[in-house]
Amino acid sequence: MDETLPVKAWSYLGNYELTPHDVLLNTILWSQDQQRLIFPYFDSTGLLGWQGRYLGDGSNGFAPKAKWFGRGKLEQMLHLIGNRQGRSCILTEDTISAIKVAHNPYICASPILGSHISTNRLLRLKLLFDTIYIWLDKDKQKEAVQFSRTAQLLGLNSSVIITDTDPKEHTDNQIKDILDGFTTT
Repeated sequence: MDETLPVKAWSYLGNYELTPHDVLLNTILWSQDQQRLIFPYFDSTGLLGWQGRYLGDGSNGFAPKAKWFGRGKLEQMLHLIGNRQGRSCILTEDTISAIKVAHNPYICASPILGSHISTNRLLRLKLLFDTIYIWLDKDKQKEAVQFSRTAQLLGLNSSVIITDTDPKEHTDNQIKDILDGFTTT
C-alpha cells in the first residue's frame, strides 16, 4: 500500500469534493499493483476489512477488474464517520457518500458497503443511536423503506431519504439543504 495517492486517485476523489484532510482522516490508501483506491476499516483491535475502488484503465493487458472489491466481513462491520456524540446516524450505500455526509460537523454517517442492511447491523446501531436515516438512491427506494420498517420494529426511529443519486454525487451545500428537512442531532 502506498500512502501517496497518484493523480488519477486525486482526480477521482476530487469529483466528490474529498480533500487531503478526508484522505488522512479516513486512512485512504493506494494499491499500485491493484490500481485501486483502498478504504480500510479499523476498530480498536486493528484492521477489520477493506474495500478497493478500481481506477485502472485495463491497459495492463489483463481483463478489467470489478469496480469495487473488498475483503473482510464487510456486512458485519459498523464503520462510523463523523460526529459520534449525537443520537442519530445516516446510513449510506458507500464510504465516499458517508464521508461526504459527515462533512457536516453535526452528522454521524455509516456506510452499509452495499445496499443491504442486516438485522444484526440494525441491532448494533440501536445500541448507539435512537434514530437512523437511510439514504439510498432512487433505484433502492423500495429496499430502503423496508429496512426502515424493520428498524422501527426493532425500536429505532427511522426515516428514509431518497434522492435520484447517491449522496456522493451531491455538493456539500446540496447535502446540507437535503438534510435541513430532517432532525439529525
